[in-house]
Amino acid sequence: DGLDLADEPTEAYLLWDDGNLYIGAKCYDSRMGMLTITSMERDKTEWDEDMVQIFIDPAPDPKGEYYHISMNPIGTVHDQKADSNFSARRWNELSERGFGWNPGGLFGTDIRGNFWSVELGIPFSDMEAVPQEGDIWRFNLYRMQQYREEHTYWSPTFGDEEWPHIPSRFGGLMFTTEQPAEEIPSE
Repeated sequence: DGLDLADEPTEAYLLWDDGNLYIGAKCYDSRMGMLTITSMERDKTEWDEDMVQIFIDPAPDPKGEYYHISMNPIGTVHDQKADSNFSARRWNELSERGFGWNPGGLFGTDIRGNFWSVELGIPFSDMEAVPQEGDIWRFNLYRMQQYREEHTYWSPTFGDEEWPHIPSRFGGLMFTTEQPAEEIPSE
């Protein structure tokens, strides 16, 4: 519902340069042996596993297409160009046509004692947009933790907790070269 803190925290890190958007997520888990991993083939994701999903919309209008990338703890990638008219009822019809989008770049994962992580380097050319200083793109990061049945968002969508495809609820990601005035403490 977007009102409570997650039982297991997730940290996200974003950087950019002239050619790529870099995203890292560190998913803490006190019971790493309970990770659920079912997919091992690209774009054949089962939605009942632990994963991080990333949503990127370079256009300020949330009514067009956006990019959706999911990764599980072993690095299986599901990527697609999605339509903002997605609904759970039309998922199969609308999602299948977006599977042709397979960005280049870097994709990696790591599993450690108390967390797993994903790292992505996505070329702007694959998103057909290059940000300029001060541009704002729509963005969201969503984590599914199966054994807890926990769904957490960077920008809560306030809809069905298991349906993150609500572009109008994505947060704003501002591209800047300025350093933060002070470091934000981790809880």
